[in-house]
This record gives sequence, C-alpha cells and structure tokens, in this order.
Amino acid sequence: MVTSIEVVVATVAGVFLLNEQINLVGYIGIIIMLASIVIMNIEMPKVKKSGQ
Repeated sequence: MVTSIEVVVATVAGVFLLNEQINLVGYIGIIIMLASIVIMNIEMPKVKKSGQ
C-alpha cells in the first residue's frame, strides 16, 4: 500500500513545493490510484455455500 500511494504523494509534493502543473491526465491518474487503494482495502463478505 505504501508503494501505491508513493506516486500520488510525489505528484502532490511536486505541485506544492516545486510549483509544477498537472494536466487532466495527471488528475485522472491520481483519482485512479486513490480508487485502487480504496478497493484493495475493502473487505468483501465471504459467501457461504449452501448444501453443505
């Protein structure tokens, strides 16, 4: 998980510390990375098999 968030933190740090510009593709990439981290951390309920 730490390596997944590293790209987002580096991009945000570049924007705030180095005054870099992010284009639309960069924003979409950040959203996708954050969504993937959330999806990885969601625990799905286990399905019980009927008939046993």
